[in-house]
Amino acid sequence: MALTYGHPLATSLLIDVIRRAGAGAEVPRALADQPDLVAALLQRLVDLVPSSHQRAPLQVSAHAQVTTEPVLRAALPSSDAAEVSELWDWLRGPTFMEEAHAGIRPHELARDVLQADLRWRDPDAYADIHRRLRGYLVDKIRTEAGNPERLHMAAAELLFLHHDHPLVGPYWDWNALGEGV
Repeated sequence: MALTYGHPLATSLLIDVIRRAGAGAEVPRALADQPDLVAALLQRLVDLVPSSHQRAPLQVSAHAQVTTEPVLRAALPSSDAAEVSELWDWLRGPTFMEEAHAGIRPHELARDVLQADLRWRDPDAYADIHRRLRGYLVDKIRTEAGNPERLHMAAAELLFLHHDHPLVGPYWDWNALGEGV
């Protein structure tokens, strides 16, 4: 249930994967361990994505704790301000996107599915988004040094960028870290 966030379709598909693997099979530790499951969930969750151009902001939103227009500008540097604004407006539409205090974010299952798909399909693009967001957040921390509340938020966003890292991820309560975001 933790792996699927209780999502009925994801839980059902995961149970089917385990059942097919047979007795004694290990339960997957991450969705990324099951590319076919990720593909099936991606098709159901993100079926409305009409172009690779609109897939990019989804991938950014899967990396970032919260997504705003400045986050999109930082992660999609080839886009101009009007294009980023248009992508931002589009990104607010899918049902799996949630409004947050400081922007928008995908439902956790959608986040995991989007990240697993990109990491499997295009590891270089995954690393590029990660690198661009890390640079943006480090710069944000430097500029917010005089404002403790904004500094805290920027540091939480940077920590979240590493939420799936095996050495960092297990030691943080990511939901508590994001309170107020």
